[in-house]
Amino acid sequence: MIPVEDNWLHIKHEFHEACDNLNNNSFIDNLMTFRNLGLFKLLLDKKYNGLSGHPQDFLECIFAIAEHDVTVAHEFAKIGSMPFLIQQFSEQTTEMVYRDSPDELICKTNAEAPEYADWIIREDAGCYMLGKNFENFKPEHVQKFRNLLDPQHSNYIYCLSWFQFYNRVLVCSHLGGLQRIINVAMQRNIDYGVVGYAAQELDAMRLVMHRNINHALLHLKHNEQIPMFDRTKYKLQASIVPTTVLNNIEDIMDICDDEEIKSVYSKLRDLNIEHLFSGHFDSVNHIEQLKGNENLDLFR
Repeated sequence: MIPVEDNWLHIKHEFHEACDNLNNNSFIDNLMTFRNLGLFKLLLDKKYNGLSGHPQDFLECIFAIAEHDVTVAHEFAKIGSMPFLIQQFSEQTTEMVYRDSPDELICKTNAEAPEYADWIIREDAGCYMLGKNFENFKPEHVQKFRNLLDPQHSNYIYCLSWFQFYNRVLVCSHLGGLQRIINVAMQRNIDYGVVGYAAQELDAMRLVMHRNINHALLHLKHNEQIPMFDRTKYKLQASIVPTTVLNNIEDIMDICDDEEIKSVYSKLRDLNIEHLFSGHFDSVNHIEQLKGNENLDLFR
């Protein structure tokens, strides 16, 4: 067993104040507050005017924001994770984005780019395309990263892959949302057994999330490839989080008729979790790997 290293969030009080004030501001104003705190550059290297933060610190930021507003947290997660992706393109690409405009805001989208995004990343035919947020997203404005899906790519097997990180990014809003609902339910006059069970489930999912990041990084620290059976397990344990969270909330709703809980539940159901859609499929892949069989799931 690889030992777990602790990397917890230690951040200025302004962050917690911003979280506490989320309900007093508009959606865009909240995002701009976190931008002004430098948190969209938490994962960016210091040489590009970033904070060189740890991936776990970023995940804890999403969790803390989601305790107050899951929709803001999910958008923050997508935008703030982009420096991690961009730094896997090439050093030249990162220089192009951040050298002259260190505060550029980048958003991942398959639809129309938000007005507040300066750069956008789109997915097209298995490629990630990076371009300026011009009215016309033309080929000459695009950088493509084709090797993200190639497990033989040398930079893939000996780094924390984009997908391993992003799988956790996508589910942190669900974890934070469940914490919000537990906080609300504890203030109601109900049977606390269901709430206590949900709290234990939440703690277990949160610990597994951090453990998996630590295990992956420790393999890489020792110049070891992350074993495929671990990568399939990591994917499975991420993909079952949304369903587990929603099931726990539904159990709480059965004994607690509360409008705030219903609202958070509805927002969580509306979140786009992209490729994390099939716990059964990921379970099959994990068992096949444990049996020594190959599979072709590349979102690991």
